[in-house]
Amino acid sequence: MRNDSLIHGDLGVWNMLFMKQKTLMIDFGEVRRGDPHFDVAAALTSMIPATARANESISTIEEVMEGYAEAGGLLTREQLYEQIYLWMLRGWLAWIRERGVTSPMVQHMERGVRRVAVFKEMLL
Repeated sequence: MRNDSLIHGDLGVWNMLFMKQKTLMIDFGEVRRGDPHFDVAAALTSMIPATARANESISTIEEVMEGYAEAGGLLTREQLYEQIYLWMLRGWLAWIRERGVTSPMVQHMERGVRRVAVFKEMLL
């Protein structure tokens, strides 16, 4: 897949308005060209709580992949995992840039690394 699609760049639940019939995206301050899997990775990791059971997480991932396919998109598990890892890494680096290396940041990253490993197990 070419990485020149127009993407939101920060598509977490904090930038979605959920309505009865539709979901709207807001805050397009980080729009750019990139891999559309990045937006899906951001949305999924923000929608699936870290405390979710594996079967719930897998069900959500499968529903998103099916919806993506119905809309005519190609969403592969490998690319999705890669973009989840990049999304999480982006967040960690932003935290380091803004606040420096702190004990809470290290703990947050350790939890995130474990979470990425769970996504890897589910997707690959």
